Amino acid sequence: MFTSNGSDKYKMRISYYLVTFLLFCAISQEVELNNGMYMIKCFITNLWPRRAALPDQATVTEVEFYLNKEAPFENLTDIYPGSRIHFSLTIHLPPSTDLLVELFTPDNDTTVMALCDVTITSCGSNIIQCPGLLNMEPYDQAIFNFGILNNTESDTSSYTPSSLVIEWDAVMVPNPETVDDAEYWISAGAEYASETMIWVGQTSVKVHTTTKVINNTGSGNGPESVLSG
Repeated sequence: MFTSNGSDKYKMRISYYLVTFLLFCAISQEVELNNGMYMIKCFITNLWPRRAALPDQATVTEVEFYLNKEAPFENLTDIYPGSRIHFSLTIHLPPSTDLLVELFTPDNDTTVMALCDVTITSCGSNIIQCPGLLNMEPYDQAIFNFGILNNTESDTSSYTPSSLVIEWDAVMVPNPETVDDAEYWISAGAEYASETMIWVGQTSVKVHTTTKVINNTGSGNGPESVLSG
């Protein structure tokens, strides 16, 4: 696990919410399925549906999250050892908020996927004291404790100046304990508003433990003989 300015208590806190608090929210309310991903936002037992795949306005009054599988992996549902899926998490910020973000692969004792190339790829010009851009080695979990983020909202031409973007790859790793043809979840979670609000986005994949064989054929034309020397 990689922790950026955080500690294990955040891993325990968000993981606890995922298996208890968020499940309670999901049972109590209807969860919207958006482009193959479940988007959940809870406050006590309330839940709000997610918006479009990217922000549709320049400013917001509370944090908005947009989790996407990027091209060419938008419709990828089956993965094999070595398969890679590229994700982006766009975070649209209000004038001020605390923020903790967690990215993680299936939350159990079996490492099915690794997080690779986890990077803060964009920090809008309106955001004061942008967090540094990070490059990490593969882990199955990454936590970013951003602390308090302030947004001047001086540029309202689009959502970009007021947004953070985190990108990463989830890569399936060979593991004899992985269950073949089973469904596993890749998740992103966040906690904000003085630890009173929590958001989770998830997408499922069906894993296959056998190696996928791709047969390629080709042809070419060349001279009948080649002189040496």
